[in-house]
Amino acid sequence: MNNKYDDIIDVNYPFLLRHSRMSSESRASQFAPFAALSGYGEAISEEARITFDKLEFDDDTKEYINNRLQIIANNINNKYIICFKYFVYDKYKSGGKYVETLGKVKKIDKYRKIIILDNGLEIIISNIIDITSDSDIFNEYSDIL
Repeated sequence: MNNKYDDIIDVNYPFLLRHSRMSSESRASQFAPFAALSGYGEAISEEARITFDKLEFDDDTKEYINNRLQIIANNINNKYIICFKYFVYDKYKSGGKYVETLGKVKKIDKYRKIIILDNGLEIIISNIIDITSDSDIFNEYSDIL
């Protein structure tokens, strides 16, 4: 099968080249896809990320949390490992998410209304939805709860 360029396909270029020829790999990389709108993909991902509203508590839940905090405050030197479930506001969007963390309570700051764990994490008391522990700390005071 004869192509119309078979007679010139292997002929050298007749002029002097100022630059060396580009390799096939380098030539192909010129045509690689690129992002015409930089940051567009990240913006779409950020918009699609789901956040939740903070739950409002009834008086019974507030009392439950306060009783557990009182028990922790009374036993703060025992260094029990406590699990806190609490709300964290999102830095970029309205709302946030609920997270859980384990730690030993270092201090309950009543003035700032936060709990400081031994790893330095600060938890806002009004954002706490649940407090649990695998130890017997809450079982001993079950009549309060």
